[in-house]
Amino acid sequence: MRNKNKRIQDIQQQIRLQETVRLADLARRFRVSSSTIRRDIKQLEEKNIVIQTIGGKVIFNEILQKKNIREEATTFIDEKIKIAECCINYVDEYDDIIIGPGTTPYLVGKILSGITNKHFRIITNSLDLAAELSGIDNIQIVIPGGTVIEKHTLPEDHHIFSQINYRHAHKAIISVDGIDVHHGLTVFLPHYVSYLRHIIGISSTTILVSIANKFGKTFFHHISNLDAVQMIISDASISKNIAEQIKEKGIDLVLV
Repeated sequence: MRNKNKRIQDIQQQIRLQETVRLADLARRFRVSSSTIRRDIKQLEEKNIVIQTIGGKVIFNEILQKKNIREEATTFIDEKIKIAECCINYVDEYDDIIIGPGTTPYLVGKILSGITNKHFRIITNSLDLAAELSGIDNIQIVIPGGTVIEKHTLPEDHHIFSQINYRHAHKAIISVDGIDVHHGLTVFLPHYVSYLRHIIGISSTTILVSIANKFGKTFFHHISNLDAVQMIISDASISKNIAEQIKEKGIDLVLV
């Protein structure tokens, strides 16, 4: 038992240092079988220390570990992971996918790194996500330029922003603070208002990823009407009334 506990501690430290590692590499490093390493990882998952993704990768869950991340980022983490994993089903070969700011889109980007049988491009203003995905052969990364705010690049003026005006994306994956059938998509802070409006405008399909408790809320800064998005992925605790109103607007609603 002591050897097992020591091994699990060492595995946790290895994942923390590398941030992302494959199960097969862990098994080789610690000279144990794949079934043993999966059991060890399961224990770390149950403590919310790591996230296991499709494709045999294990990600250190720094969202829960970093003390300077907002409390919101650590709430409903299980629901957010399920929502993020669902997005894998909507990635096609040679897609251009914009990953917007926010905890859930960030998780989507990290989990998409487990896709190895398709080639696609991710456009993200998250420096952490770009670093996470760099070096993956089948994923091309594009970072829009601008000022760095909280580890995200933010275009400041029309000249910088126009650098991506001519571009087209197949899909945008976004999250906001408030979602209301009548008042649309809103956010509390103004930083990403123009950026979110722009990526919605250049994307063929906008996928809104959100936990259920954001529905029915409205904040000061308006992004767009609800029907600007084509799909919403949320958790199953969303109210039946809101779900029906969303479907009446012709928006695909996926509950996980």
